[in-house]
Amino acid sequence: MKNLANQTTCATDEITDRIARLQGHSGQAVAAIERIGSIIHRTSDIADVAKQQQAATEAITRNTNTFATDAGRAQTSVVDMAPSSASSYATTITVMW
Repeated sequence: MKNLANQTTCATDEITDRIARLQGHSGQAVAAIERIGSIIHRTSDIADVAKQQQAATEAITRNTNTFATDAGRAQTSVVDMAPSSASSYATTITVMW
């Protein structure tokens, strides 16, 4: 009987030790899963910022293209007005003399 009691005690101690190790491993697994969740959250935040940056870049590109188009039109207007301005200047000089 004493031998059976010792075996039972040893088996109980071994089971208790295994349960404690399993609990430790479970805690480590939970911590790892939480870290993964945090990484996923940060990655999502980075993706959102990248989308915002892309939208801002597209807006800058549109505005730059609009500015270039408007500058081209202004240049054309100045070139078109040059002969009229020269003629008006010549007429003014003639009238003044």
